[in-house]
Amino acid sequence: MAKRVDRNQPKIVKELRDLGYSVAITSDLGRGFPDIVVGYAGLNILVELKADGKKKLTDDEEKFFSDWQGQVNKCCTTQEILQAIRLAIINIIFDQNKIFSKLGVGFLLPTEILALPTKERDEYVRKSFESFDFADDEE
Repeated sequence: MAKRVDRNQPKIVKELRDLGYSVAITSDLGRGFPDIVVGYAGLNILVELKADGKKKLTDDEEKFFSDWQGQVNKCCTTQEILQAIRLAIINIIFDQNKIFSKLGVGFLLPTEILALPTKERDEYVRKSFESFDFADDEE
């Protein structure tokens, strides 16, 4: 049985591709696997698309989200996906900071920021990166 495609999927896929992102459509895989995989700068971002932000994940999607050890996101718009990419990059920076600190190497961000609880840290970094537009990257 073919899986129903969210009505916003074609528009989002086109917008991302027009911005130069790689997009693999995986909505036919089923079993809770996200609808698309977005590639950017060596990253692969799994995205479950929802046409309505209030729409809940299916039981299979909930299980996939809880079991998956990598990044997976529920998004309704291209902008939400771009924000997920920003946060993925930020998390990589934080992970590198942790490794650098153990090695006694300089920090990319102050230790005070790294020590914040995740929610506060993400909010701080989100505000810091608000003016950075990944859609305007030129080769």
